[in-house]
Amino acid sequence: TASNMLKMMEYLPNSMEHNDCLNHVFQLSINDEILEKPEIKNIIANVRAFTNYTSVLLSSALRKRQEELGWEDKDIKTLVQDVKTRWNSTHDMLARFAELEEPIKKIL
Repeated sequence: TASNMLKMMEYLPNSMEHNDCLNHVFQLSINDEILEKPEIKNIIANVRAFTNYTSVLLSSALRKRQEELGWEDKDIKTLVQDVKTRWNSTHDMLARFAELEEPIKKIL
């Protein structure tokens, strides 16, 4: 989040020039060097398609599978969609998908 990025800036040495741009440079590097690789793009596209498929049946089935696996109510999770303008949202989407791998496999 922006507040986390600003907080991080407090810990950088004062001698660094343009340290306000550092997070943006990191994000651009990640986008250009990692997220543009065909294998990564394919994974993200497939997970995005699955998470963007909004269905009451899918949500219900995902919850039911988590309950069948013995997950407590407080631990039951839903899928997370990414938003291109939110820097961490693709990570959040992939992390949640990985976290829900077992119940998702039971649905498919």
